[in-house]
Amino acid sequence: MSVNFQPRGTSLSLSRLPYRPWAPCSLRTCNVKVPRVAPTAEPPRIDVRVQAVRGSRAGGSDGRSFEPNGGWTNVTVGDDDGSLINKSISKELLRCKSVAELGDLFTANEAELNPVNVATAWMQLGKLHGSGGHGQQDACNALGKRMMGKTLALVHQMQLRQLSSTLWGMTKASFALDKHPLGAYFLEAAGQVLLSLVNENESWPDVNISMVWYALSKVSYHWDKKLLGSIARKSLEDVDSWEDPKLLAQSMAGMGYTAVALTASQKGKLVEAVTRITHNARDTREFCRALEFILSGACNLKLHLPYKTLRQLHDTALGMPVPYALELRRVNFAIVLRRACQLGFQPTPEETDLWCNRLLNDFGTNWTCKELTWTMLALSSMPGYKPPPDVLQRLRAQLLTLRNFSEE
Repeated sequence: MSVNFQPRGTSLSLSRLPYRPWAPCSLRTCNVKVPRVAPTAEPPRIDVRVQAVRGSRAGGSDGRSFEPNGGWTNVTVGDDDGSLINKSISKELLRCKSVAELGDLFTANEAELNPVNVATAWMQLGKLHGSGGHGQQDACNALGKRMMGKTLALVHQMQLRQLSSTLWGMTKASFALDKHPLGAYFLEAAGQVLLSLVNENESWPDVNISMVWYALSKVSYHWDKKLLGSIARKSLEDVDSWEDPKLLAQSMAGMGYTAVALTASQKGKLVEAVTRITHNARDTREFCRALEFILSGACNLKLHLPYKTLRQLHDTALGMPVPYALELRRVNFAIVLRRACQLGFQPTPEETDLWCNRLLNDFGTNWTCKELTWTMLALSSMPGYKPPPDVLQRLRAQLLTLRNFSEE
């Protein structure tokens, strides 16, 4: 790493940074030019330019994208208030293309890591999970075990963005916290940090709220009900200003899965948010991908959505453009129909036929057990629907095929 201070002056060479020729990110020396200033002068503005030693491309995007199965990519973990070496480490972590590379970098610089670095490492591990072939889960578990000690040591120093990113990364990497000796201690500490953050006056960004609820709903841990209630209260403080359907969807789904108890006022806020966002964004790709989570969250939280809003949600799913529909799976549409009916929606006979065609014909002839289960649940949810003999025969044949396959 080279650090050049631009103002004119004398030259001073510092070698305080460790040189590890074997490390993936060797952070060697700083060349600093110290300006000559009068003792009473104001501190000069210093132009700092950081360039990592390894000649890879520049740091990644700060944008963010939503994944249908619940998660986020390319989300920043916060402004790094540490040293230049910490900032450079974070950039290098984001460039890692494999779990092995990430592990080497984490180990080589473990002594210098700060909370932002640790959160960045977990985020990257979550993104890398699933990108490899056979044995990728074992590699993620092994690296997660190595990272737990440092993570536990720094958890109480984390702000919301770092803690939410850490929890998200652990969840996306399918890291079994309940099987790690330090897992229970970390989750207890994470709960304490969340509770302290709830009591602060600063509002929570919607993207971090959605990541927190995603992690809370996926981690195998008995969260305190009072803690969940406090997080829900904090989360919904500014929900009337939310505009992003995917953030609302992920937050609602997480709240629903944790079975958090909401007050009537909090439920009313969510209903208003769903109604507003549905009206404004129901024809966008992001909203189409968020439908399942909005309806599942509304169902699990026992929200009473206006019938007009239910109609709009239903029509968005049934009339979804083909390119958007092909990004989803049969099970996603089956869950949407099932949840809409559970919330009180009743498809017309014509819509019933369209749903049968979508679920039975639009996604090919290869079925999974999950697809068959949800399709049968969805079709049986439509009031007054009686499947014709040919539909029953097709479903029965698929059931026998899957049963024979599982027995083999």
